Amino acid sequence: MAEPFELHEPAPQLAVSNLDETGWIVPAGWYGFVRAAGTGIVRRAELSREDGLLALERLGAPEPDSRSAAYEGRRLVRINGGFLVLNFMHYRERDYTTAERSARYRAKQKRDTSSRARRANRTSTHAVVSRLCEQSVQPADEEPT
Repeated sequence: MAEPFELHEPAPQLAVSNLDETGWIVPAGWYGFVRAAGTGIVRRAELSREDGLLALERLGAPEPDSRSAAYEGRRLVRINGGFLVLNFMHYRERDYTTAERSARYRAKQKRDTSSRARRANRTSTHAVVSRLCEQSVQPADEEPT
């Protein structure tokens, strides 16, 4: 639901259930912006109203155990007009081509492995035929090797 959005001036974070300011200020910068009310996000996520609003509150609260120190662990905060996805640009700029590159690499490995197997098969067949030819050409008085 989020679209890239530049916040030109710092904005106060609003509580999920009312218009009270929480005391935390969102710094100016690029974020994802969801132009929807909390209940709209909850409905889209197919959650119950109570569980969804509780989740939105948790996403906007500081998380001391977060792996990221950015925004004190907050992920989604309400401002006037909708919600900001604070780590939106971080995930938008990630390299998601790994799966494609890995698939190409595996396909190449499979081709290389099968061509090596074909070469090995030809070589072993050639060796067997060569030994048979050598045995059939030996003089009758010699024992086969």
